Amino acid sequence: MNGSDSRPTRPGAVLRKGNPMRLSWIAGVVLAATTVTAQPTVVNSFPASSFGSVFPGGIGYDWRSDNLFVVDETNKVAYELTRMGSLVSTIDLGLLGMTYPIGGGVDGTGQRLYIAEEINDKVWEVDLSNRTVITMISTTAYSDPSGLDFNPVAGTVVTSDDAAGVIHEISLATGQPVTTLSVKALSGDADGLGVNAFNGMYIVGDDTGATILEIADDGFVMNSWASKTYGIQDPEGICMDPQNGNYFVTATVAPYTVYEVSGGLTLRPALTADMVTVPANTVVTIKLRTDSARWPLGGIALVAVGGGSMPPLVLAQGLVDGRGHVTFRFRNPGLGGIRATMIGAGFSTSASQLSTILDITLN
Repeated sequence: MNGSDSRPTRPGAVLRKGNPMRLSWIAGVVLAATTVTAQPTVVNSFPASSFGSVFPGGIGYDWRSDNLFVVDETNKVAYELTRMGSLVSTIDLGLLGMTYPIGGGVDGTGQRLYIAEEINDKVWEVDLSNRTVITMISTTAYSDPSGLDFNPVAGTVVTSDDAAGVIHEISLATGQPVTTLSVKALSGDADGLGVNAFNGMYIVGDDTGATILEIADDGFVMNSWASKTYGIQDPEGICMDPQNGNYFVTATVAPYTVYEVSGGLTLRPALTADMVTVPANTVVTIKLRTDSARWPLGGIALVAVGGGSMPPLVLAQGLVDGRGHVTFRFRNPGLGGIRATMIGAGFSTSASQLSTILDITLN
C-alpha cells in the first residue's frame, strides 16, 4: 500500500503494511463502520392477493418464527405468513377495535405486534399468544401515524407521520415520544417506516417518490436508493430480518406485492469490534460522523491503551463540528498490539451512542 489509501472500513477490515499498530474499537462510543452491501437486489416477491390482502400497508417480522405480519387497512386484517408468502393465520383487527390499521411491527421477543392506526391517531399493542389487545396509545397530541416498527436497539416503538414529515420514538411505558426527528426536507412522503435492527437507524419508505432512505436519528442520510428502479413503485411497509440483514417491503399500488430485498443498507452491528492495522511511523487520518445530538460538548479523544502497567497514551483529539463530524490525525509512534477506543468525557456507554467511520486515510 503506497501513498495514501482512503476507503470506508468494513467488518473485519484490516489495512496492513510494515510493523503494524492494531486499533480495536471497544466499548466507549462504539464505531459502526459504514458497510453498505452492494446494490439492492430483490431476492423474492409474491403478490398480496395470494394470501387475501388488497392493501398491504404495513409489515413486521418475527425472527423467532421466521414469519411476517402484513397489515391490511382495507380488510382490517393482519396476515401471518411464512417469509415465502404462505398464509399461517389471520387476526381480525376490526374486532379488536381498529378502523384504519396501516403500519405494523413485531417486538424482539416475537410476543407483541404493534399497529399504527392513522386518522384515529393510535398505536395498538397486541398479544400474539392470544390475539388480544394489551394496550392502546393515543398519539393525537403529537402524531397521525402511518409507518411503524419496533426499535430493538432502543426498545421503543417508532412511528412516522407522513403529512408532518416527522418520526417519533415512543416510550411504551409512558406513551409519549422520547425523540422527534423532522424528515420533511429529506422525504416528501415518509409513509413507510422500518428500523435497521443492526444499528437502530430508520428505514424510510417514501411512497410518492418511490425511494427508500436510511436515516440516522440525527437526520444524517446514510443511504438512499430509488426503489422504482427495482420494480418497487410505492414502498409503504418496511421491516428487517436481523438474522441476515434482508428487509421486506410492501408496495401499495398494483400489483400490490411483498418484496424481500438484499443490499443497500448499512449492515454493521453497533456493538461489535472493528480492526484496522496502521503501519509504524505512518500518519493516519480518521474521519468520523458522531451522533451530534448526544455529543454536545464536542470534545473526543482517541486513546491507545497499553498493556500491563503502561498508562493510556492519547494519540489525538478533536472537536465535533456542526454536522457531527470529527477528524483525528496522528502518526503511529511504532507501538504494536495496541487496543484503542473512542471516549467522550461525561458520557456513559450506550447502544444508542453510535459513531460511523466515514473514511480512513494512511499516508
